[in-house]
Amino acid sequence: MEIGREIGSAYAKQADVGAIASLAVETAISEHEWRSQGGVDRNTLIDKFHLISALPCVDEVVSDDKFFHKIYPITEKTRHVKAKLISNADFLKRF
Repeated sequence: MEIGREIGSAYAKQADVGAIASLAVETAISEHEWRSQGGVDRNTLIDKFHLISALPCVDEVVSDDKFFHKIYPITEKTRHVKAKLISNADFLKRF
């Protein structure tokens, strides 16, 4: 079944981005980056994609990446973040 342009457009206009975990996290990150006037290069963009998909689904993200630590408080505001962000050193202390 094909969904017409009008129905697709109506759906997109009414969708609550804040209710969809991956979209809420992605929107929070994007809005933060747009306001900060840069801060995204190719490497952090790739990291961003990993961050978006992982935060609502995993228990922990282990990283010393400055980008992760900068953006994590922004993503927590969405209330979809399940993962705790921990440093490599704190992770290694467990062993």
